[in-house]
Amino acid sequence: MAKGKEPRTRRGDRPEKVPGGPSSTLFKVVMLGLMVVGLIWIVAFYLASGDAPIPGIRYGNLAIGFGLIMAGFVMTTRWR
Repeated sequence: MAKGKEPRTRRGDRPEKVPGGPSSTLFKVVMLGLMVVGLIWIVAFYLASGDAPIPGIRYGNLAIGFGLIMAGFVMTTRWR
């Protein structure tokens, strides 16, 4: 092996160390909180027949609720 060159890794070799550690408790609380708040937002929209939580935007409330839920799901991809 030439001086200064790193050994080549073969396909399927695992890295020696996984970067980062486990997610903090705050991360988990925010992740689950976003999903729960989004669900509550959508339930409130249907229970109020479209007049709540924000009366003027009607079906925009669904977009907000689903947006909150999706933000929580996106966070699950970064959870360790």
